Amino acid sequence: MNAARTPPTSALQRFAVWLTFVNAWVLFEEVVVDRQGLWQYMPYYRVARFCIWDLGAMIVFAVIVWRHFRRPALVEPLANE
Repeated sequence: MNAARTPPTSALQRFAVWLTFVNAWVLFEEVVVDRQGLWQYMPYYRVARFCIWDLGAMIVFAVIVWRHFRRPALVEPLANE
Protein backbone atom coordinates (compact mmCIF):
# COMPACT_ATOMS: atom_id res chain seq x y z
CA MET A 1 0.00 0.00 0.00
CA ASN A 2 1.44 3.36 -1.01
CA ALA A 3 1.28 6.25 1.42
CA ALA A 4 -0.31 9.45 0.18
CA ARG A 5 2.15 12.27 -0.33
CA THR A 6 1.50 15.96 -0.46
CA PRO A 7 3.13 17.92 -3.25
CA PRO A 8 6.23 19.93 -2.28
CA THR A 9 5.64 23.49 -1.16
CA SER A 10 6.89 26.34 -3.27
CA ALA A 11 8.98 29.24 -2.04
CA LEU A 12 5.97 31.53 -2.37
CA GLN A 13 3.93 29.31 -0.06
CA ARG A 14 6.73 29.22 2.50
CA PHE A 15 7.06 32.99 2.33
CA ALA A 16 3.31 33.41 2.86
CA VAL A 17 3.40 31.20 5.96
CA TRP A 18 6.43 33.08 7.31
CA LEU A 19 4.73 36.42 6.65
CA THR A 20 1.64 35.24 8.52
CA PHE A 21 3.75 34.42 11.57
CA VAL A 22 5.51 37.80 11.40
CA ASN A 23 2.15 39.52 11.15
CA ALA A 24 0.97 37.62 14.24
CA TRP A 25 4.13 38.75 16.09
CA VAL A 26 3.49 42.41 15.18
CA LEU A 27 -0.11 42.11 16.33
CA PHE A 28 1.06 40.54 19.62
CA GLU A 29 3.49 43.43 20.11
CA GLU A 30 0.84 46.06 19.50
CA VAL A 31 -1.94 44.49 21.54
CA VAL A 32 -0.05 42.93 24.45
CA VAL A 33 3.47 44.30 24.80
CA ASP A 34 2.87 47.97 23.99
CA ARG A 35 -0.54 48.37 25.65
CA GLN A 36 0.31 46.48 28.83
CA GLY A 37 3.67 48.18 29.26
CA LEU A 38 5.67 44.96 29.06
CA TRP A 39 8.23 46.74 26.89
CA GLN A 40 9.69 48.24 30.08
CA TYR A 41 10.95 44.79 31.06
CA MET A 42 12.36 43.89 27.64
CA PRO A 43 15.93 45.10 27.09
CA TYR A 44 16.64 46.76 23.72
CA TYR A 45 12.92 46.94 22.87
CA ARG A 46 11.82 50.06 20.96
CA VAL A 47 8.16 51.01 21.06
CA ALA A 48 6.62 51.29 17.57
CA ARG A 49 10.01 50.85 15.88
CA PHE A 50 11.93 47.93 14.44
CA CYS A 51 14.18 46.42 17.13
CA ILE A 52 16.27 43.37 17.94
CA TRP A 53 13.17 41.56 19.26
CA ASP A 54 11.53 41.86 15.85
CA LEU A 55 14.64 40.58 14.11
CA GLY A 56 14.85 37.66 16.53
CA ALA A 57 11.22 36.74 15.97
CA MET A 58 11.67 36.90 12.19
CA ILE A 59 14.69 34.61 12.35
CA VAL A 60 12.96 32.12 14.66
CA PHE A 61 9.91 32.01 12.41
CA ALA A 62 12.09 31.55 9.32
CA VAL A 63 13.87 28.59 10.92
CA ILE A 64 10.57 27.03 12.01
CA VAL A 65 8.98 27.41 8.57
CA TRP A 66 12.11 26.18 6.77
CA ARG A 67 12.41 23.09 8.97
CA HIS A 68 8.69 22.29 8.82
CA PHE A 69 8.36 22.62 5.05
CA ARG A 70 11.66 21.14 3.93
CA ARG A 71 11.36 18.48 1.30
CA PRO A 72 11.20 14.97 2.74
CA ALA A 73 13.87 12.52 1.74
CA LEU A 74 12.73 9.97 -0.78
CA VAL A 75 12.29 6.65 0.95
CA GLU A 76 11.93 3.45 -0.97
CA PRO A 77 8.79 1.53 0.01
CA LEU A 78 9.35 -1.70 1.85
CA ALA A 79 8.95 -4.81 -0.23
CA ASN A 80 6.10 -7.10 0.78
CA GLU A 81 7.47 -10.31 2.16
